[in-house]
Amino acid sequence: MDTEIIVALIGVCGTITGIVITAIVGFVQQERINKRNRQIAEKDNALKGYKLPRPIPVKDKRNTILLIALGGTGKTALIKSLFQNPDANPEQETLAFDIYCSNRAGHREGTAEHPMIKYWFRIADYKGQNIGDLIRAFIEQQRNPYPLLAYGFVDSLIIMVDLVPPKPERDSPEVAPTNGFDKDRVNYHLEQWNDTALNAIFGLLTSELKYACLFINKIDLMTDRSPAADETYKNAFKSLSERIKKRCGKARFEVILGSALKGTQVNILEQRLMEDSVLGSGE
Repeated sequence: MDTEIIVALIGVCGTITGIVITAIVGFVQQERINKRNRQIAEKDNALKGYKLPRPIPVKDKRNTILLIALGGTGKTALIKSLFQNPDANPEQETLAFDIYCSNRAGHREGTAEHPMIKYWFRIADYKGQNIGDLIRAFIEQQRNPYPLLAYGFVDSLIIMVDLVPPKPERDSPEVAPTNGFDKDRVNYHLEQWNDTALNAIFGLLTSELKYACLFINKIDLMTDRSPAADETYKNAFKSLSERIKKRCGKARFEVILGSALKGTQVNILEQRLMEDSVLGSGE
């Protein structure tokens, strides 16, 4: 074979080899870049998970609710009445919270494509008597991926009070109906929900708050239900309602007289929670 041809073939083989090696090196480098990008994306998604609430379908709506009340006021009864489930149990329990989750039936609104909307309620029932425990438990929630009570995503606040004290012991006789509210019980609520306590509660919330309610419970135990009497019951908590309202910013605020046990006016509260729900971000 001619020497020049052999040299030419060797040159061609060398060129091909160089191209192959360059391609292999480029492929390996690109794979490293892709792997690094995937790691960054996974890390970003993980970090987002520590800032965002649990995702739900985009066509659905959610309302994350913080429920605050003194012991014996009727928080659990209100949750069971809202969920229309007497056996409702918390999905998550912490030092200071029982967190209940429920999906509500579709409501008559939406688009032609999605005429029915599914509502996801997440209710954090503060069960302690110590505001410090409330704050610690709230902060602890933020350490979980997709926390049920994510900071910046609490949509509603319910502060619950009652007109008469609970029965002293579980096996004590049921509290009898009365012609008027218990002044000592009302004053106890007013003392406990002072400015310091309210400031601590609203410090956990943001401008994303859509709705706040002062739910005055145990109206079923008031024998006088005239309009004038109902106004008296509301006025008993007027100073508290005013202090809550001034902290609500643009959020809707209202006072509801009701009965968690009997379900009185709970449908109004449910309607408000639906109205002030927000669209899901997808899952």
